[in-house]
This record gives sequence, C-alpha cells and structure tokens, in this order.
Amino acid sequence: MRPVLALGYQQQPLAYNEVHPAGFLADRINLSLDKLILDQAGHTGYLGWGADQIGRWIGAVSAQAAVIGRNVEAEVGPKAQELIRAQDAHGIFYGDKIRPDTSVGDKLQVWFGQGRAL
Repeated sequence: MRPVLALGYQQQPLAYNEVHPAGFLADRINLSLDKLILDQAGHTGYLGWGADQIGRWIGAVSAQAAVIGRNVEAEVGPKAQELIRAQDAHGIFYGDKIRPDTSVGDKLQVWFGQGRAL
C-alpha cells in the first residue's frame, strides 16, 4: 500500500538553519552536542590521517549546533584556527607529521583527511 500525499504536496529540502527540532529530538541533539564538546580532546588529536579527525569533529559540532540554533564558536573557533596553523606551505595539513611517517604508505589515505579539513 502506497502512502497518500496531500494534493499539491512538493518536497522541499531544508537548510540546517531552517530545521527547528523540539522536544525529545532537540534534547537528544543537545545531549549529543554536549558529549562531542566534552570529548573534544579525544576526537581531535592527530592520529595519522592528516586532518580527518579534526575535520569530522568540526563538521559534526557545526551541523548539530546549526540545527538547534546553538552558538559553538567558542568551541569550534580555536580548533579551526589550530587546524589552519597546522597547514604547511604546500597546503597539506600536518605535513610535518605525515611526511616522516613511513606507515602511511602511498599517502592516499591522507588525502581523505585533507578533504575533511577543507
């Protein structure tokens, strides 16, 4: 059985700032955001894939904060600045750590991390 849609209904994708969760969903997003911020140090250390971990953390925190309308500049700003400072003259994030690390192999996995940072 197919669901019946209202006549004239047209799906309209929303931007983050157009979504306004309330109740249980808003509480869960706030809890998740608080946990990400509380565990920032564990999520944003250099682990060998360039800027992958930091990029993921910045993206997750920013997206959740945008959905619930919470300002996280105080948490995200310093981490973003740290990431920018870690970019070398060739544009590679943490290049000083990646180049000497022979375990990285052909360096292809590093590019995934670079993309996260961007």
